[in-house]
Amino acid sequence: MVNRARVEVGSVVGACALVTEDAVVPAGHMALGVPARSRPVAGNEQQKWIEYGVREYVASGRKYRTGLRRLTT
Repeated sequence: MVNRARVEVGSVVGACALVTEDAVVPAGHMALGVPARSRPVAGNEQQKWIEYGVREYVASGRKYRTGLRRLTT
């Protein structure tokens, strides 16, 4: 993501997507592609998968924050 781009709550940016300068990804949308294009989330089933992905992402962050240790040489 670059300068002044805004990703609103409840939206998702896909892996390797490039959200361009000053772009806005509205709530309930997915930003996909290079450059990223915003598309509304299609239907309840897709929204459930997005919410699942968000929960997993947050859980992984918590796990790695508490479980990793600094390696020294």
